Amino acid sequence: MVYCDVNVFLSPQGGGIRTYHMRKAQWFASSCPEDRYVTIQPSPFDAIEPGPGDNVEHHLLPGTLFGSNYRLFLNYLPVHRRMREIGADVLEAGDPYLTAKAGLSAPARLRTSFWHSDPQTAYFDLWANQPEFTALGRAVRRGLTGMVAKWIHAQQKRFDLVWCASDWAAEGLRRRGLENVEVLPFGTDKGRFRLQPKDRDWLRSLNLDPDRPVLLYAGRLDREKGIGTLMRGMDDLLRLPSRPQLLVCGRGYHSEWFEAWQHPDYRYLGFLDSIDAMARLYASADLLIATCAVETFGLAVLEALTSGLPVLSADNGGGAEVVRKSGAGTTFQAGDTDDLVRQAGQFLSAAPGLREKAAAFGAAWPSWDDFFAGQHARNAELLKVCP
Repeated sequence: MVYCDVNVFLSPQGGGIRTYHMRKAQWFASSCPEDRYVTIQPSPFDAIEPGPGDNVEHHLLPGTLFGSNYRLFLNYLPVHRRMREIGADVLEAGDPYLTAKAGLSAPARLRTSFWHSDPQTAYFDLWANQPEFTALGRAVRRGLTGMVAKWIHAQQKRFDLVWCASDWAAEGLRRRGLENVEVLPFGTDKGRFRLQPKDRDWLRSLNLDPDRPVLLYAGRLDREKGIGTLMRGMDDLLRLPSRPQLLVCGRGYHSEWFEAWQHPDYRYLGFLDSIDAMARLYASADLLIATCAVETFGLAVLEALTSGLPVLSADNGGGAEVVRKSGAGTTFQAGDTDDLVRQAGQFLSAAPGLREKAAAFGAAWPSWDDFFAGQHARNAELLKVCP
């Protein structure tokens, strides 16, 4: 079988999407060497790079830079041509815009989509309802985004299957009239993320006190991630009676702001490209702060819990769903900085006693291998009924 994934958000610093495709390539290389797995992704140049196995390829096609991290295909003709050359049995569109439209016309027996992000809640609602616009301006924007959202959802209805990683994401699509939705929660890398002691020497190397609490934010520094809630509350968090310290890890639109912000108990680490470095980060913190209320899953939340790190999450979205299932975290009202600070202050004292509960939850959660084996089996089942 030939499997092809197309995703414009597969990038060198693509966070959860990058992790998903990297782990998928590794799974095909080790568990399904008889199958061929190919990705198509935008790049500064045209090239084919080998993956982790002889049966894995990454096809890079020219795309224009969008922001500081992602690229977009402006011309889908090369994408269509590469799709025909690959001749996939199963095609997966990883973003719901023009890539989804292109995927629907691909010469594949089974056409699937993965709902990695929800444009309605993550982008359209934010853009349309900005308070600086007049009531008329907001109404016009809601009308425009409503039309685009209807077009996106109409595209998704035409796929044989739309994968969602959380009940929250799936329920949102079902409310919008999609019936071809199935839930398959992401896996976790249990070999790397597990309960470990704090790396006290590493914290000292950052001029942080290993005997004081460490708050951690790990994720993209963009508005849809709710990062403004953290930005507004950082001074108050560092003034809590427990005298916590704050580590921020990630890149995004607000990277320069986080690089410039100064406080004796604050460190900005930028983007960490190593799984081992992320595992050390989770192990060395006392509480993960997850501000995004529109996560379609919340991979950082799961990785943190698997590492024994309790989580304070915004009270909506896939991240909150995982936290509630774990029983090893708590939530704050999304977007409410005062509630974020209040809940952090109250929960920090209880967090150390939940480390083992968090790790036990992560240990019982399916691995990435379990995830891809389940996805592969379901695709094979659907192929039996495809012409």
